[in-house]
Amino acid sequence: MPRLAAYPYVPPGFEMVLSEEDGVTLLSPGSGGGCWGLWFNVSLSDDPTSWDDEVQRLNQLQLTLPALSDEQRLVRAHMAEFCRYHPLFPGSVERIIRNVGAEKPLDAGNVGCEGRGLLKALGVQTERQQAEQGRSVALNTSRVLRKALRGDEPVSPLEKKYSLLVEWIGSGSRGTVSWLADVLARGEPETKSFRELCNAHERRAYEDTPTTGRPFHCFHCEQGSGQCCFSQQTEATLLCISGMKTGEAGKLFHRFSEEYVLAYCDALNSWLADRPPVNPWADIDALYVDEEEAQVIAEETVETLGEKTPLKVWLAGCLLKTLKSNQRWHGREELLDGFLGAVSWLE
Repeated sequence: MPRLAAYPYVPPGFEMVLSEEDGVTLLSPGSGGGCWGLWFNVSLSDDPTSWDDEVQRLNQLQLTLPALSDEQRLVRAHMAEFCRYHPLFPGSVERIIRNVGAEKPLDAGNVGCEGRGLLKALGVQTERQQAEQGRSVALNTSRVLRKALRGDEPVSPLEKKYSLLVEWIGSGSRGTVSWLADVLARGEPETKSFRELCNAHERRAYEDTPTTGRPFHCFHCEQGSGQCCFSQQTEATLLCISGMKTGEAGKLFHRFSEEYVLAYCDALNSWLADRPPVNPWADIDALYVDEEEAQVIAEETVETLGEKTPLKVWLAGCLLKTLKSNQRWHGREELLDGFLGAVSWLE
């Protein structure tokens, strides 16, 4: 069974897994071992020269800590797979915060694909668990779509997102939304037909204006399967049949993650810096997060993290940096850029 390499031999910013093959200990991906960069979901590179000053300071902070236990290392490894476009977001952030507060992986379920199989190599995540989570995501998305079609009051972040999307859709296209809900209710959409039917809506909606970027590029993803793919294909289809122009559609899609990233950054930064949240919501025409919800997020984050320890400070700092920089390699401006006080601890 693959295992973590002895901590003193693993450089900051990386994780190493050893495996046994014919009595020989290997660091070979072919045998289940390997070396993983833990900042890949921040810099889209395993090259340390790509790390900015904030990452370098966090790596130096790691060096001041006592040797980490395997459980503590798994908390950081779990964080390294985070993606803001994963269908469990922003609940995925809450999972990670609970792990940081406990200083051990209470829940190491999948929160993104950018960990590139590290937890799977260690047996922490399994194919069966991922399949079960995928079915759960599909069923929940179906339930939320049905709720939006009925016009029920949205409560959860996901309900708010789909309620707003469905509001844009005329009565003549509501049947397509119902069809999506039916397909998702099967628990695991048959990806090829699902993608092809969704893609047909894109071709009709944007025949003269090719779509690029998320979520539309998920129609053409070579991976083409999994909870992240069909979740974003669903969102792309809803945007296609809404009648919105591509710019409006992209803004509406990105705004969801931007608002929750800002809220959780502000909450984490407040705990780390021992200062009140920046609370920028009075100056934002928010679509999903209001001042009251942001306050709840801040209070629950403080409660979950609990008393500061050097380990928690480092882990929470890594999460703050991850939230700030994940999916930012495209250089597109977003809400957080206007409220850098919400990430001031990283300076």
